[in-house]
Amino acid sequence: MVKKLLKVEKTKPATVAEITQEQIDAWKKEHTKGVHKLTVEDKAGFVRNPNRNDLKYAMTRLKGGGELDMAEALLEEIWLGGDSELLEDDDYFFAAVSQVQDLMQVKNASLVKL
Repeated sequence: MVKKLLKVEKTKPATVAEITQEQIDAWKKEHTKGVHKLTVEDKAGFVRNPNRNDLKYAMTRLKGGGELDMAEALLEEIWLGGDSELLEDDDYFFAAVSQVQDLMQVKNASLVKL
């Protein structure tokens, strides 16, 4: 089942074939916390590490529509470019979201009552 889930900005490359090494290098320079290639079978795209503002926005979608809306919002916010099927086709989208959640790893912390 193919369903339009997210809007791909017209300024972002719509296929991985459009992305050059120069573009990847520019993304890495701009997004110093990390740029990742996300591959699902024969499709690929590029995402950056999420930041606090991305998560805040995604959390607002959680409240209104649930976990899937939150996942869509987060992927939309961190998407740099690539094969639009990762955003539009359910089978690719679900696989992509499962990988994107791994980007939200946090440092270990402890809280001690004094």
